Amino acid sequence: MDKKGATGKAIVHKYPKLEDRLVWQFVEAFYKEVFLEYAEGERSLLNSRLNRFKGGCEEAFSMYMQARRNPPEQQTEDVPVE
Repeated sequence: MDKKGATGKAIVHKYPKLEDRLVWQFVEAFYKEVFLEYAEGERSLLNSRLNRFKGGCEEAFSMYMQARRNPPEQQTEDVPVE
Protein backbone atom coordinates (compact mmCIF):
# COMPACT_ATOMS: atom_id res chain seq x y z
CA MET A 1 0.00 0.00 0.00
CA ASP A 2 1.26 3.46 -0.78
CA LYS A 3 0.25 6.90 0.46
CA LYS A 4 -2.68 6.98 -1.96
CA GLY A 5 -4.51 4.46 0.21
CA ALA A 6 -5.73 0.92 -0.01
CA THR A 7 -6.61 -0.65 -3.31
CA GLY A 8 -8.75 -3.62 -4.17
CA LYS A 9 -12.21 -4.57 -5.23
CA ALA A 10 -15.38 -3.47 -3.51
CA ILE A 11 -17.63 -6.26 -2.32
CA VAL A 12 -21.35 -5.59 -2.39
CA HIS A 13 -22.94 -6.69 0.86
CA LYS A 14 -26.50 -7.52 1.84
CA TYR A 15 -26.85 -4.66 4.37
CA PRO A 16 -24.80 -1.72 3.07
CA LYS A 17 -26.43 0.91 5.34
CA LEU A 18 -25.80 -1.21 8.44
CA GLU A 19 -22.21 -1.82 7.36
CA ASP A 20 -21.67 1.89 6.71
CA ARG A 21 -22.99 2.68 10.21
CA LEU A 22 -20.77 0.01 11.81
CA VAL A 23 -17.69 1.20 9.93
CA TRP A 24 -18.40 4.77 11.02
CA GLN A 25 -18.79 3.60 14.65
CA PHE A 26 -15.43 1.84 14.40
CA VAL A 27 -13.76 4.94 12.93
CA GLU A 28 -15.17 7.14 15.70
CA ALA A 29 -14.15 4.69 18.43
CA PHE A 30 -10.66 4.24 16.95
CA TYR A 31 -10.18 8.00 16.66
CA LYS A 32 -11.30 8.69 20.22
CA GLU A 33 -9.83 5.71 22.06
CA VAL A 34 -6.68 4.97 20.09
CA PHE A 35 -5.63 8.24 18.50
CA LEU A 36 -6.78 10.80 21.08
CA GLU A 37 -6.35 8.75 24.26
CA TYR A 38 -3.65 6.15 23.55
CA ALA A 39 -1.53 8.28 21.19
CA GLU A 40 -2.43 11.60 22.84
CA GLY A 41 -3.49 13.00 19.45
CA GLU A 42 0.06 12.73 18.06
CA ARG A 43 0.47 10.94 14.73
CA SER A 44 4.16 10.25 15.36
CA LEU A 45 3.39 8.71 18.75
CA LEU A 46 0.66 6.57 17.21
CA ASN A 47 3.06 5.41 14.49
CA SER A 48 5.77 4.60 17.06
CA ARG A 49 3.37 2.63 19.23
CA LEU A 50 1.92 0.86 16.21
CA ASN A 51 5.43 -0.21 15.16
CA ARG A 52 6.11 -1.48 18.69
CA PHE A 53 2.83 -3.40 18.66
CA LYS A 54 3.58 -4.93 15.25
CA GLY A 55 7.05 -5.94 16.44
CA GLY A 56 5.54 -7.64 19.47
CA CYS A 57 3.03 -9.48 17.29
CA GLU A 58 5.78 -10.62 14.93
CA GLU A 59 7.85 -11.91 17.85
CA ALA A 60 4.85 -13.73 19.34
CA PHE A 61 4.10 -15.31 15.95
CA SER A 62 7.73 -16.34 15.57
CA MET A 63 7.70 -17.97 19.01
CA TYR A 64 4.42 -19.72 18.15
CA MET A 65 5.81 -21.10 14.90
CA GLN A 66 9.01 -22.22 16.64
CA ALA A 67 6.93 -24.07 19.23
CA ARG A 68 4.95 -25.78 16.45
CA ARG A 69 8.14 -26.89 14.72
CA ASN A 70 9.57 -28.25 17.98
CA PRO A 71 6.87 -30.10 19.94
CA PRO A 72 7.18 -29.94 23.76
CA GLU A 73 9.03 -33.26 24.01
CA GLN A 74 11.79 -31.86 21.74
CA GLN A 75 12.09 -28.44 23.43
CA THR A 76 14.77 -27.80 26.00
CA GLU A 77 13.87 -25.78 29.05
CA ASP A 78 15.99 -23.04 30.57
CA VAL A 79 14.73 -23.88 34.07
CA PRO A 80 17.24 -25.94 36.09
CA VAL A 81 16.00 -29.30 37.35
CA GLU A 82 16.37 -29.92 41.08
